[in-house]
Amino acid sequence: MATYETPDNPKALRETLLVAVHTMQNFSMANRKGEHIDRLRRLIAECDRKRPLGPDGRHGNRHTNECGCDVSESDRAVSILRTKLS
Repeated sequence: MATYETPDNPKALRETLLVAVHTMQNFSMANRKGEHIDRLRRLIAECDRKRPLGPDGRHGNRHTNECGCDVSESDRAVSILRTKLS
């Protein structure tokens, strides 16, 4: 498994990846279009793992150690515990 470092937070990166998927779906591209879209979707799923969204599409209080939110450690711990229990 590869690890990538980027200065972008998961929210911003997810938004950019969604734009890329949308663009690739709407334009006829090279013969490997499907595999590129699949790869982008895996990156989006990783962003969602780091910064989970609820059914309403909002992050809310679903904090993780990697979500990039500026919250206290105790709030983050409570959020992580809630996620594990649900």
